[in-house]
Amino acid sequence: MTRRQVLMLMAGTLLGLGLLAGCGGSNSHISGTFAHAESYRVAGKHREAVEAYSLFLRRSPTDSLATLAQFEKAMSYVVLKEFPLAVVEFQILRQEYPTSELVEEAFFREGEALLAQVNGVEKDITAAHEAREQFLAFLQTYPASPFGNQARARLVEISDLVVSKHLRSAHMYKRMKKYEATVVVLDRLLATERRSTLVPVILIERAGMARILAAPQDERRFLQRIIDEYPNSSQAKSARRRIASLPVDAEA
Repeated sequence: MTRRQVLMLMAGTLLGLGLLAGCGGSNSHISGTFAHAESYRVAGKHREAVEAYSLFLRRSPTDSLATLAQFEKAMSYVVLKEFPLAVVEFQILRQEYPTSELVEEAFFREGEALLAQVNGVEKDITAAHEAREQFLAFLQTYPASPFGNQARARLVEISDLVVSKHLRSAHMYKRMKKYEATVVVLDRLLATERRSTLVPVILIERAGMARILAAPQDERRFLQRIIDEYPNSSQAKSARRRIASLPVDAEA
């Protein structure tokens, strides 16, 4: 049963018992109950929901709804954009309720909460590397997961972020005429960030460095790789034009 099915079942049960009152300004449910916390969450009062889920979990750690409460507590932190706290709560779920059907989704959501902590390529992207390890471990653990495609998309997103970050360094080295350092950065990206949609950009930059370093055979090799592997990229047209202008003796 998926998390969505669990939630639907819970909502139906609560409605059947008459526990879900209208979402008015006050919470009419008994403090410390799951229904009390759920009422806050449904009303969009996630700060209050966190506190209510915490109280329920302290009072009823072995209740059949404890795992769901732990999950929703973590998701409320996500809504509040308190991602480090969300990560901790997802980890608690996976550690304390290892047999729950919600562990799989918690594993994936933990990676998303890690990635959400990245504020842009101009800042520290350590959390992106942590998220990558999380998604790789997730896919290895749950190869047939319904979240698999999303996890793979996140890996591409992370790779693009890493490439963008390091391309800035490569451009800085190039401006400083530190060409060997530029080449090292670009070659490392080509070796480690194969998932990135920016590989054609790296290749065109690398071909440009080969021209600066008077290495026409290398230039042809990188340009040809763009044409062969990324024929529909915006860099392919430039690569075809540039490769046609290379001397015949630049053949690999």
